[in-house]
Amino acid sequence: MKRFRVKLAGFVLAILAGSAVAADNKWLGNPPTSQNEPTWALPSSIRQASASEPAAASEPIWLPAANASSTAGQFVAPATRASKTLPAMPPTIEVVRPVVNPVSLSKPGNETTASDIVKKPDFSKPMLVLPTIPAGDTSAPIPGIPEEIWRGYQASQAKPSTSDSPIQPARPMTPPTLPDTVRPQSSDVLPVPRPVGPVTAPTAAELPVAPPELMLPDCTPGKHGTFGSSPIRLSRDYPSLSELCGTPVRDWFVSRFAGDREAGSGGFIQGEYLLWWMPGLRIPTLATTNPIPNSTGFLGEPGTVPILGPGTMIGSSRQGFRVRGGLWLDDCCSCGIDGSIFVLGRRTADATLSSSQFGLITRPAFSPNIQPGIGFICETGEAVTVPGALAGGLTAHAESFLWGADANIRHCLNSGCDWKLMGFLGYRFLSLSEKLSVQENILVTGTDPRVTIPDPIGTTIVVRDSFETHNRFNGGQVGATFETRRGRWDLDTRASIAFGVTSQELDIDGFQVRTRPGQLPTTFQGGLLAVGPNLGHFTRDRFSVVPEVTANIGYWITPNLKAFVGYNFIYWTNVIRPGDQIDRVVDLSFVPNAPPTAPSGQLRPKPLFNQSDLWVTGLQFGVQWRW
Repeated sequence: MKRFRVKLAGFVLAILAGSAVAADNKWLGNPPTSQNEPTWALPSSIRQASASEPAAASEPIWLPAANASSTAGQFVAPATRASKTLPAMPPTIEVVRPVVNPVSLSKPGNETTASDIVKKPDFSKPMLVLPTIPAGDTSAPIPGIPEEIWRGYQASQAKPSTSDSPIQPARPMTPPTLPDTVRPQSSDVLPVPRPVGPVTAPTAAELPVAPPELMLPDCTPGKHGTFGSSPIRLSRDYPSLSELCGTPVRDWFVSRFAGDREAGSGGFIQGEYLLWWMPGLRIPTLATTNPIPNSTGFLGEPGTVPILGPGTMIGSSRQGFRVRGGLWLDDCCSCGIDGSIFVLGRRTADATLSSSQFGLITRPAFSPNIQPGIGFICETGEAVTVPGALAGGLTAHAESFLWGADANIRHCLNSGCDWKLMGFLGYRFLSLSEKLSVQENILVTGTDPRVTIPDPIGTTIVVRDSFETHNRFNGGQVGATFETRRGRWDLDTRASIAFGVTSQELDIDGFQVRTRPGQLPTTFQGGLLAVGPNLGHFTRDRFSVVPEVTANIGYWITPNLKAFVGYNFIYWTNVIRPGDQIDRVVDLSFVPNAPPTAPSGQLRPKPLFNQSDLWVTGLQFGVQWRW
């Protein structure tokens, strides 16, 4: 409540102070007594000297003082309508006589305004009224007019010379006649002042000081602001965002993306839909069958046919996208940067074989072991389904994923009116990840002399082999681009070759899970083809070369937008793929729950790291925007 009373008192004082400022004339002296008197008249102490002057009809017109630097010691005073006797002029009051430019007034059609006749007022100096100079009175100079101007005026009033000289004297200069548009009318006649003798300067009365109760309160903000309130901060009191963020890097990016740049001189960005092809995921023979009764389904046995492999597990067609962009580093388009990233969608494939499709399903393998009484085992296999003994099925899963990126610095090698040859140097990255897994789901339903089953009826068996590969290429590349245009048609070609190292990773995993009736599941390390020596994570580096060629034909829809279709080819040497890493030679002594055999002395299966080359080719459809 106390703060509210303080604020209310301050508000009332502010209103009173504003009223005092609005009534400024009351503070400056006596109010004007006639409508013809200006509100900036002299103080009353000076005006008393002319108290005997006529009433409002003969009141003078007050003229302002001239600039103090040019008319020091002079006094400005207009003439009254009738000659009057005035008191002596104080030496400190300035007198200025209006100067008329006879040349400008004598020009026909040249309108004259009051500013051409009378100097602008200066309200900071006192003024008095002087009587009119009689016509032809040029005996004494008028104060405030330079002596050379005054002498020129006297010469213009002299009589023309009667000399016989061929050069005629100048015609007498007569005061110009003002046009009707500026000629004073009736009571608005502009007076012409004349010099008068010195007058006694009256003592100027000092203006009174406003009462303290009407003075404006101290508005200096204190701890809690003005009148206890927080100070007001406007938006202009704070720096703008551009001032806060105006850094050289920001200014450079603004200049690169300015809208008034020529099309293509700033940079470009393009998006492409990819329809590419690459070699499918190859697999060896992973499952066989034999319709002949009492057959085993081993490879080489009469009637045995493969039902999973050999061949491709995943087809060759791929779909994806690519984004490429670039930026010029100068206005001449001679140096710039560019980069791209492409992704081919992850492709997967699955295959399922069951006892309802094939009565006999066998997973073939080659064994170097020697079985007592038989000798070398050679071709053998693991039974998945056997009529009357084993039921279930087999599933295979494969997936593949390819992507890559590059970043380059480019430089203009040569150019013409409608073509440009660019060279570039940069970094290249490629990644290929693939996986292949085979899983058996078996249910023991009985016994059969063709197979050795160590588990009772009702046992469920899961056997899984998994092969996973990763290839990552890192290297430097060099190349060139060539672009030519014919009207709205455009041909853009790009060729590069990258040299680097491919880091190869191979992950092999296998296990068996057997669940006997009434018992908990039992897990064994190793499946059939992923077992023993080849289980684990393996790496190897190989030198690789990656050439690429691209050609696009485009049509400029607008000066900034182009649609195009093109062809692309990439070749990648020394990569590993999961189907090539399966070793069919298996030492049965490493396989869990296999028939007992003596070790062969060979660490098989093993990680093969079989190398292959990858090629990717296809079409792309895209649009490009340049600024």
